[in-house]
Amino acid sequence: MSAFAQSLAAAPWLGPALGGVAGLMGGSFLNVVIGRLPPIALDDNRAGEWPGALVHPGSHCPACRSPVRWRHNLPLIGHALLNGHCPDCGVKIPLRYPLVEAAGGLIGAAAVVSLGFTPGALAVAFLGLALLALAAIDLEHRILPDQIVLPMIWIGLCANATGLLAQPKSAIAGAVAGFAALTAIRIAFRRLRGVEGMGRGDPKLAAMIGAWLGLEAVMTTLLLAFAGGSLIAVAGLALKRLDPASQVPFGPALAAGAVAAAFGVSFY
Repeated sequence: MSAFAQSLAAAPWLGPALGGVAGLMGGSFLNVVIGRLPPIALDDNRAGEWPGALVHPGSHCPACRSPVRWRHNLPLIGHALLNGHCPDCGVKIPLRYPLVEAAGGLIGAAAVVSLGFTPGALAVAFLGLALLALAAIDLEHRILPDQIVLPMIWIGLCANATGLLAQPKSAIAGAVAGFAALTAIRIAFRRLRGVEGMGRGDPKLAAMIGAWLGLEAVMTTLLLAFAGGSLIAVAGLALKRLDPASQVPFGPALAAGAVAAAFGVSFY
């Protein structure tokens, strides 16, 4: 047994703590993706800027463009040190920043608690962080960028070529079934109602989830997503917080359902 394995055995909290710290750092990186990708994804003329926009320019305040000091880039700690405001111009920092960082930390810690310090935990954490970014982008901009979804489909299929999270046949079937199911629903809704009831990115996101988690898990994801999305829509209408004519982004519901399925929720 290696010294690291002995340390994990002697201190069971160490694995989840390391996973949580890695997740916090991942969440901090996701805030860069969430902030910089949508304008590029929405403008075909800027397609060449990705992924270079991740590293240039450096982290800065969107309002005054002042560079962010290194200590203010520390996940959660930086936001607390700044009291939620830019130190140069005083503009309020969106709450999304610490929330995404905290969610990333929870995903990292939960992956280790659920699967141990294993390649499977790393894969689940990576998938969870990608889903977190997509959910946040869909909530803010009503898009699910191909720049994330399409590579993640292929990465998931490659990861499962050795059965990391799902058997190869299940991963392929899950990707196909996820895409086909939501595409069929999208087409049927448009023909029946004459309007778009679902974005084009949702079927691709379902394909991504199937590629990573397999056929049974993507079916569980769809069931959870439709149930959760329906409850949110009904509650929003009842509380008069939702315009009946508005479209509710489905990406966050799919992402939440996929995370639940990844951590063992199943109807099969």
